[in-house]
Amino acid sequence: MIIWLCGKSGAGKSTLAGKLSRILNAPVIDADVHRNPKYGWSLEDRNKSCHDLAGQAARLEEKNPIVIVSAIAPYAGLRKELYWINFIQVDHVGSKGRDDDAEFEHIDGLEFNITL
Repeated sequence: MIIWLCGKSGAGKSTLAGKLSRILNAPVIDADVHRNPKYGWSLEDRNKSCHDLAGQAARLEEKNPIVIVSAIAPYAGLRKELYWINFIQVDHVGSKGRDDDAEFEHIDGLEFNITL
């Protein structure tokens, strides 16, 4: 199973991924570390980068029951393309980041609060 923590920059994705990794004994692919520098920040490059991260996660999933990805993945179309991945939106109350205008709406799932 791939758990993809997505949300705005500074929302706490990496922090939550680290804590989940320790609890679930699962590897983490953090876009802050693993993002390929050949990609820029255009819609096309962001989508390619996320597809690369998804490929890395799929390869890790072959040997690990759970893999955690921490990456923005702001576009609904991209999340639909990666339909086999469980996306969880991370919102930090009061956070204000560079991706405030990104398309984070329409992520189906459960809403809950976590105190770290």
